[in-house]
Amino acid sequence: AGGGRAANRTPARQLKRGPSLPRLSIHMLEVSQPSLFIFGYGYVARAVANLAFKEGYEISATVRDAKLIEALRRERVFAHLFSDRGLSSSGLSALDGATHILSTAPPSNSGDALLRWHTPQILKAACDRSLHWAGFLSTTSVYGDHAGCWVNEQSHTRVSPDSKASQRLSAEQAWLSLRDSTGGQLRSHVFRLAGIYGPGRSALDTVRRLAEAAEAGQTDSVEAASILAARAAVRESTPLEASATKYVSRIHVDDIARALLASMQAPAESADAAVYNVADDEPAPRAAVLAFSAELLGMPRSLAWSKGAEGSGSRASRRERENKRVDNSWMKAKLLTQGLAYPTYKEGLRAIKQRDP
Repeated sequence: AGGGRAANRTPARQLKRGPSLPRLSIHMLEVSQPSLFIFGYGYVARAVANLAFKEGYEISATVRDAKLIEALRRERVFAHLFSDRGLSSSGLSALDGATHILSTAPPSNSGDALLRWHTPQILKAACDRSLHWAGFLSTTSVYGDHAGCWVNEQSHTRVSPDSKASQRLSAEQAWLSLRDSTGGQLRSHVFRLAGIYGPGRSALDTVRRLAEAAEAGQTDSVEAASILAARAAVRESTPLEASATKYVSRIHVDDIARALLASMQAPAESADAAVYNVADDEPAPRAAVLAFSAELLGMPRSLAWSKGAEGSGSRASRRERENKRVDNSWMKAKLLTQGLAYPTYKEGLRAIKQRDP
C-alpha cells in the first residue's frame, strides 16, 4: 500500500484443514461454573457481562479505580485492581481460575497490557486446561481506507506506523499467537468491531445534545448550527447531499455481546477461522444516520444537515480519511447464524427510541 502505510494480510482460510483439536466443553474441563475474566470494564464489557451472567458465567473484571470495586460487586461483578504493576493478588487468583478471558482495553505502544504483565499466567492456565477461550476486541479501522469497497477478514490491512490501528493490529497478532504457544489448548480470537452504538451512546444522543446547544444559542459548532438550519428548513423531505457517500459500518452493543457469547460457547478450531468482523448489514454515511435520528425525534431533514455531520476529533478525522464497507458474512455464518437482533441502524435506533423516548 502507498502513502507511507504498512500493508498486512490476515492469513487466508484454508478450505482443507488438517486434523482439528476436539472441541472442549465445560464438562470436559471439570469445572462447576464457567468463569469470564474481562480486562477493562467499559461499555461493551458491561453488555457482555450482563449476557454472560444470564448464561451462568461468573464474572470478574479489572478496574483502575479501587472506588469502583464495591459498585461493580452490586452488579454481580467481582472487580480487581489493575495498576501500572499489573493485577492485584485477588486479580491474579481470578485470572488463574478463569475459563474465558476477554481483553477489551485498547493497547498502547507497549502492546496489550494484560499480555505484557501476565502472559506466563495465561499460558499456565491454558496448559493446565482450566482456560480454553480468549477474545481480543479490535477494530475495523485496521483496514484503513478502501475507497468505499467492501472488506472482509482476508482484506489487506492498511495502518500508519505508530497509529492506534497499528497498535491494535500488533495486539491481534499477539493474542492469536497464544494458540501456537499452548499447542492449541487456548482458542484465542479477534473481533474487529465496527462503530459501536447502543442505549446512551447513539446518534439519537448526538442529535439531542446538539439540538439543546442550538436552542440555547450555543451555535459555535458547525454541527449545532446545522441543526438550527435543519429545524428552519421548509422542505422536510430534502435529500442528503449527493457527496455524502463516505460509508461507516456500525454494530449495536447487544449484537456484539451475542456474537462473543456464541464464540465462547463454540470456539473456532483454527487460527485462520478466529478473526471476525463484527458489523451490521448496512453501512451508511453518518449524515444518513443523523438524518434518520432527527426524523425519529421529530426534526426535519435538510441539505444543511450533512454540513456538520462529520463532527470533530480523532474519530471524525479518521472518518474523513477512510471509506469502506465491512462485510459481516463470516460472523453471521459462524456465530450469529440466526441473524442480527438489529440488522441495520434503523432497527437499532428505533429500539433505543422506544426504550428511551
